[in-house]
Amino acid sequence: MRQDEGYVFTCTSHDIIVHEMSHALLDGLRAHFLHPTQGDVLAFHEAFADLIAVFQHFTFEDVVRAEVACSRGNLEKAELLIDIAQEFGRSLGEDGRALRTLVDLAEHCHIGGHDHQIKSGANPLTYDNAGVEPHERGRVLACAVFSAFLTLYRRRTRRYIKLATHGTGELPKGDLSDGLTDFLVAEVRRLANQFLTICIRAIDYCPPVDMRFSDYLRALITADQDVAPDDDWAYREAIIHAFGERGIYGEGTPTMTEDALTWGGPRLPIEPEPELSFGRMKFDSDPAKPADVAEMRRQAGALGRLATRVELAAEFGLVSPSSAAFASGEYGLPVVESVRSVRRVGPDKQVVFDMVAEIIQTRRVKDRQGRQFSFYGGSTVILGPRGGVRFIIRKRVDHEKRLETQREFMHSTDEAAFWEAEGNRVRPARDLSRRLCVRFRASPNSESEASDVPAPGPR
Repeated sequence: MRQDEGYVFTCTSHDIIVHEMSHALLDGLRAHFLHPTQGDVLAFHEAFADLIAVFQHFTFEDVVRAEVACSRGNLEKAELLIDIAQEFGRSLGEDGRALRTLVDLAEHCHIGGHDHQIKSGANPLTYDNAGVEPHERGRVLACAVFSAFLTLYRRRTRRYIKLATHGTGELPKGDLSDGLTDFLVAEVRRLANQFLTICIRAIDYCPPVDMRFSDYLRALITADQDVAPDDDWAYREAIIHAFGERGIYGEGTPTMTEDALTWGGPRLPIEPEPELSFGRMKFDSDPAKPADVAEMRRQAGALGRLATRVELAAEFGLVSPSSAAFASGEYGLPVVESVRSVRRVGPDKQVVFDMVAEIIQTRRVKDRQGRQFSFYGGSTVILGPRGGVRFIIRKRVDHEKRLETQREFMHSTDEAAFWEAEGNRVRPARDLSRRLCVRFRASPNSESEASDVPAPGPR
C-alpha cells in the first residue's frame, strides 16, 4: 500500500483473481507443471496465468471501446488492456506502473514489480537476457504470445484503416469515427477470444513433465494446425516469428518452420486399440463426458496395457515393467494420471473429438550430494475416435541428459530455494507457491520498516 492511496485489496482485483485461478486450473490439469525440474517450468505457470488475465480484459466491451478510442486503435498504448494489476503495481512503488505489462517499454522493462533497464540491443526482452526469476522469465513467453496477437490485430484491421482513410492508412487527427471504432472493437475482441482458446487448447499438446517454452511453441503450432489446417490469416506464422524474435526456438527441430515444429506421430507402427475407440466408450449424453469412474478406469487400463508393452514402452517415454532395466528396482510402475475425451471446435465450426491422456513414470535417483529424489518421465498421448495413436509427446524417463540438467538446476544458487531436504531425500518445497509470490521492499514512508514483505499478488 501507499499512504496517500490507502489499502489495495487484491482479493477484489480482477487481474489477480484471474491470475491465481489460472494457476489453480493449470495445476489441476497438469500437476507436474509445478515440479521445478528446470527454469522454464515455474516460469511457464506465471506466463500462462498472465496471458489468461490479459485476454480476459477483452471480454469487457465498454473497457475495450474506451481504450481503443483513447489509443486511437494502437493497442500498445491501451494500458488498461495490456497491463496486469495496475492498481496493485502502482501501490508498490513510486514509478506509477502496473505490476507487469505484455509489451516492451521504450526505456524500461517492467518485470515482477521492479524496473530493469533494457540493455543496448536487448529490446525486445529475449529468452537469453531475461534472467532466471520465474516472473521475469515467464514474461518473455507471455510477451511472445501477445506480440503475435498484436501482429494479427494489425493484419486483420488494416483493411478497415485503409477504408476509413481513403487508402492512405494514416489516421487524421481527432477522435476515431464511430464506425471505425465499432469495427476495431469487434475485431480485437473476437481475436482475443481466439488467442485465449489457442493458448488453452495447446495445454493438451504439452508433455506431462519438464515443461519448456520450446514445448509450448510446438504445442501451439500443433494444436492450431489440428483444428485450422488452412490458416488463411497466417496465425501460426505470426506465432513462430514472435517466438523466434524472443529467442524461443523449437527444441529438437532443424528449422523454425510450421512442418518442423508440429509434433510428429509415433515412430513405430501402432495398431489402433479397439478398447479406446469411441465405439466402445460409455458416455453421459456427450462423448466429452465419461459415464462414470469405472469407465475412466477401463480406458486408463486399456491405454496402460498398450503403453507398457516391451516393444512400445520407449515410444511412450517409459521403461516397461517387463524389461531388464525395470528389474533393477530404479523405476516405479507407470501410472495413467488422466484420460479424457475432448471436443474441439474449429474456426469453421467443425467439431473434432479426440482422447487425451497423460502417462507418468517415476525414477528413483540421487542428487550430487547422494540424496534421493524422484525423476519423472512419460508422455501425453492423443488418440483419434477409432483408438489410433495420433501424437505422443514424450519426455523419456531414462533420458540421462535431462536428468543431469535437473541435478544441475537443483543445486544452482538461484533455484535451490525451490527444493527442500527431508533427511536423505530431496523434494520440491512444500510452500513453493508462497516462495513464488512477488516480494517487494516496503516504502520508507510506510508504517512498517521491514525490508522484505510478502506481497499477496500474482505469484
